[in-house]
Amino acid sequence: MNNKSIVKTFMVFSKKFKKIKRSFTILELLIVIAIIAILSSVVLVNLRFVRNKAKDTAIIDTMRQLNIQAYFIFERDGNYNKFCCFEELFDCDKDVIRLCKKIALLGGKNPYSETEEFGPGISVEELSPPMDGLKYVYWGEVILNSGKIFCIDYKLSAVQFNDSTPRCHDWTPIHCE
Repeated sequence: MNNKSIVKTFMVFSKKFKKIKRSFTILELLIVIAIIAILSSVVLVNLRFVRNKAKDTAIIDTMRQLNIQAYFIFERDGNYNKFCCFEELFDCDKDVIRLCKKIALLGGKNPYSETEEFGPGISVEELSPPMDGLKYVYWGEVILNSGKIFCIDYKLSAVQFNDSTPRCHDWTPIHCE
């Protein structure tokens, strides 16, 4: 055989191999599908965590807005009587009700509710005798989607606790420190 015939034979074989189409076997296809399923489940778990973290951040921001709203109510009225979330029971400030509903929609839960009601738990108290020159105080807490507690109070404090134990108790002039 000379060089021309070797090249010619090689070209004939290479043309035959080019014409043959190789397809996937069922096993290869199932392996690819399994890998895609595993990767998507990992991504979905992480997305759920990220979504809850984003909701917690929105709840914390809304609680801080409630804190500022309480300050404005006190400046306007001289007390916190309209600082509440239950428009059916009390004459509550409309902006406070709107913020409480937003917290409820984001999944924040009232730590004082026995029925797992959504929205922050807010307490307002008139102190008699006044404490530290204050006659009126308020505090509020919410259970975040992560299970942690976020607290606001009359000192304009806003604190997140790393456990799910409520820090403020009804009818106790306590603050979030």
